[in-house]
Amino acid sequence: MDPEKYPSMRKMVYEIDQFRYRNRHYLLRASIDFYDLFNVFPQIILSEDRQQVTRIAAMEAEDCRYAKRKNGTIPFVYMHPDWSEWNSSENDDKLRRVECLDILNTYPEELKEARGETLKYIFPLSYPTGKNYYQLIHWWSLQTSGWLDFGAMIPETKAGILKNLALIRYHIEMPDYWMPERYPNFNSMKAAEKKKAIEKEFKVINDVLMGAKNAGKSVFTMFKTSMAKEYGGWKITAVDDKMKDGALLADSSEVVIKIMSATGIDPSLSGLIPGKGGSNRSGSDKREALNIYMSLVTPHEDIILDPFQYSSWHNGWNNEDWETHWWLGRPYLQTLNQVTPSKRDTTPNPDTDADQ
Repeated sequence: MDPEKYPSMRKMVYEIDQFRYRNRHYLLRASIDFYDLFNVFPQIILSEDRQQVTRIAAMEAEDCRYAKRKNGTIPFVYMHPDWSEWNSSENDDKLRRVECLDILNTYPEELKEARGETLKYIFPLSYPTGKNYYQLIHWWSLQTSGWLDFGAMIPETKAGILKNLALIRYHIEMPDYWMPERYPNFNSMKAAEKKKAIEKEFKVINDVLMGAKNAGKSVFTMFKTSMAKEYGGWKITAVDDKMKDGALLADSSEVVIKIMSATGIDPSLSGLIPGKGGSNRSGSDKREALNIYMSLVTPHEDIILDPFQYSSWHNGWNNEDWETHWWLGRPYLQTLNQVTPSKRDTTPNPDTDADQ
């Protein structure tokens, strides 16, 4: 439809663009509450003549509570910045009450004709239709299964292991004949002198084994012989480090996979490999995972944009000649053979006007 032939359409396009800009922050705030609590409380504000929806803002979901149902509908939504401090009375100075729309049965004509009434309404996206007032988020099974608690324990547990574990790398054994032969007066030494002498001998070996500068050095040990018979000498044994195999890493990966599965996000999008050998991290995995995910969240987008669809109806942007429908742009990944190299160029063409 050519806007030049329809001046009213040009005016409508301008109104829609201004409306979108005024309410550009709604989508982010509503999305956070949707995926965090699955309960979103948009507030719509009408113009003075009640003919236009001018503002849409997502109220803080944690601050909102439904009033008790009356005659099958919920009349109000109460808002309080801290419900733990609420005095259980409607006379609380911090308590606000906003009329709640029945989004299943409220028509724009009814709001336009409600003269003298409020201009602010809650347009709930999870309007209760049964006994329950609030919806459970789809990832709540993750909480009830215990995986979140288990995952939270892993960093603390591993930190405790690293903090308390004695990282012994070598077991050094000295033959009992070494000290008397090394120190002729060893047997007559006092206990403190013996201890000091023994520590000195061990320090010589330990200094060779430890430190980056000593990496690759050789260690020389002594052993005794008598009549062609060998006696045990210094013995150095490397202690197996149980932490080098990545203790708890498998458990950490499992928790991450559980979380992503519960939230509906394919682990391959983050480069993870579910299970053993279940993925090769190929581009096909990521492409199809993203395309599938974008398709699955379409109903979520429709729910979040519902106040905008209602506004188009209320504001007269839908009629016999045209329909205004709100939707979100999205990427769809394609295979390399679907996009020629010339189409992959992202740099501006110097022969083309940059303003075009």
